[in-house]
Amino acid sequence: NQYVSEYVKANYDQVMVKVPKGKKAILKQLAQDNHITDDKGKISVNRMIIEALEEKYHVDLSRN
Repeated sequence: NQYVSEYVKANYDQVMVKVPKGKKAILKQLAQDNHITDDKGKISVNRMIIEALEEKYHVDLSRN
């Protein structure tokens, strides 16, 4: 766990998004309905938000 925490801290910036109570479940369902998953195949609201930002604002948020 400590290795993972150190890796994440060294390789990622963190941005928090706050949504009204109850909306998180809607976002998760939307990600599931659209088969949006992370690298491990798990449903990912984070990946959905990143894809939306890339598409809407033409910004490259890939790890490269």
